[in-house]
Amino acid sequence: MTDAQINARDAERKGDIESIAMNLETFYTSGTDGSMDIGYYPAQDRLTYNYDAKQYLPDLDPEALQAPGSNDSKLFKTSTPTIAQYGYQCNAYDINNTKCRNFTLYYHTEKPQTGCTDNICIVTSKNQ
Repeated sequence: MTDAQINARDAERKGDIESIAMNLETFYTSGTDGSMDIGYYPAQDRLTYNYDAKQYLPDLDPEALQAPGSNDSKLFKTSTPTIAQYGYQCNAYDINNTKCRNFTLYYHTEKPQTGCTDNICIVTSKNQ
């Protein structure tokens, strides 16, 4: 594999995560269609199992959930994803333990990146 191919896959990972984060922020401020329930992010299980992410992130391109080299179009409940996974973790829930108050997204690069640790890069929610 060439450096150009590796760089392109790492750029795709970063772009996917940024798109997912932007859509999560939209969910936080707008909820879902017809919902008046705003001010939280989708619960971890709603995006990490076989639920339809379109229900929670309707404007997200489904391919953004699929890391390069993966057959899975979903987020994984992990802080140490492989290069073929994206991780999503809720860091705080409401008092009923049902609504996510802030999140961290994780992705694994093939080449070391500035600001990442052991090739694991993170994006955190704007609302901490």
